[in-house]
Amino acid sequence: MDYATEELSIFENGGCTFFLQKTYNQVLNTQLMLQLSVVDINEAFQVISHLKGFDIKYEPIKVEPWGKVIYLWGPSGELWHVTELNKASC
Repeated sequence: MDYATEELSIFENGGCTFFLQKTYNQVLNTQLMLQLSVVDINEAFQVISHLKGFDIKYEPIKVEPWGKVIYLWGPSGELWHVTELNKASC
């Protein structure tokens, strides 16, 4: 993660870039759902479960017919679906 400004952080991994901007909109935040697909859900769970200094909550890994998912609520109330798809689903 790199801080571009006090209001904007930039995350890069390989060829992917993700911008995270500090903003707050009550309606959007409580109705926003994002999905992040990962290669290893267990590794993602380890990272999430060891985060400190953030107002988040999450549930254990849940197995679904299409793969696995971690439900993660971010500091603004947004819901993240961190997913690992079955190989057959890809």
